[in-house]
Amino acid sequence: MSFRQDVHPHELLSPYLDGELEEKARAAIEAHLAGCSSCRVLVEDFRSMAASEAAEAPPPIPADLRGRIRLALDPKRASGGAVLGGWIWSYRLGLAAAAGVVMVIGLWALRQEPSPPVGTAVPAPVVPDTAGDLERPGAGAGVAPPPVAPARPEEKETMKRFKSLGYTGAESPKKSEPVSPPPSAHQRLSDGALPTREAPAPPAASQGREGKTTPPAQTVPKSGSGGSHEEAPMGEPEIARMQAARTAAGAPPSEYGAPSGRSLVVEFPAYRVLVFEDGTIALSAKGYSCAARRDGSSVDPDLAALFTLASPSGEGVSGNKIPAPAGGPVVRLVEPPAGSERASGAIAGGVVQAAKAIEIERRLTVLLQDRYLALIEVRCGPAPRAVRSP
Repeated sequence: MSFRQDVHPHELLSPYLDGELEEKARAAIEAHLAGCSSCRVLVEDFRSMAASEAAEAPPPIPADLRGRIRLALDPKRASGGAVLGGWIWSYRLGLAAAAGVVMVIGLWALRQEPSPPVGTAVPAPVVPDTAGDLERPGAGAGVAPPPVAPARPEEKETMKRFKSLGYTGAESPKKSEPVSPPPSAHQRLSDGALPTREAPAPPAASQGREGKTTPPAQTVPKSGSGGSHEEAPMGEPEIARMQAARTAAGAPPSEYGAPSGRSLVVEFPAYRVLVFEDGTIALSAKGYSCAARRDGSSVDPDLAALFTLASPSGEGVSGNKIPAPAGGPVVRLVEPPAGSERASGAIAGGVVQAAKAIEIERRLTVLLQDRYLALIEVRCGPAPRAVRSP
């Protein structure tokens, strides 16, 4: 057994010093130490540590230490310890004998009690086994009703944000009721499909001068505040183009109708946020999709500032010449189609500059946590954990 000079057997040095290695291994270690200065220094350190530990070890306790302490405390008790120990042993032996006698007498007394004769039936407790016994008056007296489960922490936080924002577009949910959409709407939101709404029957198709049939105009709800919706005519081609554009952009469905104006698409690691120029903000995550809008006719100025920052001629940001780090935020500015006031949803504007994208992501995170997350949770239930704790 031998070691190369570039291989240092550090794990064998301690057993070598303790004499636990075999002859071949010990000879190999000594041969390696003869040519390796670093291992020799390590062995010397181990030996000095062992010597210092041996010097600092406490001296052994003398065998007669207890006797000397007892003699120093009370010389008389130290001299008569044997007699005292014998008296205590005799006292304990007497107590044990008395306890044994008491146990024997108790067992004998129990055996003298008469047992019931063979064949005597012991009545069993009455247990109601019919519905009449269970429903008789007084059967359920004294039974407390089941306790009501307390509200979850996220429900309390949602209620607190709801009251602080003064939202009036929907009724305030009760504490005992979970904040969640109807099952059918929730299923449509999870599948990513646009919600369908019942509309009045369209008018009959009219026939033109040349004998061609003109399809009736369809109506879609305009965006507005609160729960009121105003119908505006829209042709089938424009509806199909709008729905296809929103699907391409990944815009979640909402009950406000088609958002208008430009939009910002902000890609976070675990979710996506869409901000529309008319004040609508939409959140899309895995298994969760919802859109909300604050009440009032005026648009949030902080949301409008995001579009000003994202535009090519927007306000400057310090450090916009520094390239964004790898894996940074991706922000896209989406322009509406020419000649239309409604958002296309297609990525037509392009990616926003890296430094501006970082600033937009920072501002949008603050707005989402302070103002808009509570509105979204009131409409669609608690948001995913990644959105609540960025």
